[in-house]
Amino acid sequence: MEIGVHLSKSELDQQISVTNAEVVQIFISNPRGYQKPAFDAFKKIKCDKPIYIHLPYLVNFASVKDNVRDLSKELLIATDKICDSRVKGIVVHGGQGGKDATVAEAIDRWLASLSGVKLKNTLLIENTAGGNAAPGRNSENLITLIKKLKEYNNIGICYDTCHAFASGTKNFITELEFIKLKLGTLNLIHLNDSKDELNSSRDRHELLGKGKIDVNEIISLVKYAKKDKIDLILETPGDPEIWRNEIKYLKNI
Repeated sequence: MEIGVHLSKSELDQQISVTNAEVVQIFISNPRGYQKPAFDAFKKIKCDKPIYIHLPYLVNFASVKDNVRDLSKELLIATDKICDSRVKGIVVHGGQGGKDATVAEAIDRWLASLSGVKLKNTLLIENTAGGNAAPGRNSENLITLIKKLKEYNNIGICYDTCHAFASGTKNFITELEFIKLKLGTLNLIHLNDSKDELNSSRDRHELLGKGKIDVNEIISLVKYAKKDKIDLILETPGDPEIWRNEIKYLKNI
């Protein structure tokens, strides 16, 4: 298990030095757009740490809109193509199907979007805090999606604690054991506290121990991740000094 944090691509070396991150997560392209990453984007990154790439927020393979799914597909393929050997996975949210859709329809859109696509990197689908027809809001639906996609690509799961708490999960270990039983593995954990109460459906991250999640749940999850050698990535608000202290805290559990 390695512990790290989501950092700025433009200040990566400096922030790694301050935080003592063992692994990092970055956006390789504009997080709020569909622009494809520059073909030489990775050549400009000199760090020797393992890297997870998070796709931009607008990517939505469950969308009812054809153009959104097409742009999402093009961006994923472009990102996958330029990744080098440091990349451990590409993270993408489970997406939203829209107010008039069903989860089954949202899953079908995922399958249609990735039909014929062969990725060289593992695509890690992340659970979501809420939303209509959102395959990632419920672990059973997310497992169904991943199982269907795994027939054609290397697909895994990224488990976000804030999102899980917001969707109604109180006991992380019970849910992680269920996921591991059904999928055989768990790839990555986004470790975040929540500003909002259980089952709020709100995706608002908080510093560890400062939010609504029981700190004992966080401690149990860290021990679980260490036992199973699952990487932890912080996406908590703050700055490199704060993240350094959080990483130190996690390493000492």
